[in-house]
Amino acid sequence: MNHSHTRAQNRGRLGITRGQAILIVLFFSLLFYFLSGFVFASAQEDKHSTPLFEVVTVKEGDSIWKIASRYTEHRRGGCVIDLVDEIIEMNDLDDVIIYPGQSLRIPIEQ
Repeated sequence: MNHSHTRAQNRGRLGITRGQAILIVLFFSLLFYFLSGFVFASAQEDKHSTPLFEVVTVKEGDSIWKIASRYTEHRRGGCVIDLVDEIIEMNDLDDVIIYPGQSLRIPIEQ
């Protein structure tokens, strides 16, 4: 039995074995999978990394709740308490106490 003839029969048209072809397909499939994950992850980061906001100067008698309720009516499915939480987070506030003259960033929908 001629081994060179058997090896030639196992090779495909490109001169590679079936096992090598499977490894190549597997490699490129995994490469595509990971690259597409990075593309979608970076798209999500871009969407959330630069939130749009409006700067508001706190007036006498204002509270975060009052300010949030003014902006909630323009938001889809808006809830005042959710916007209060977003304002606190966006402005790195320790609590809900604000002062006249203070500037607050109010997140707005994109």
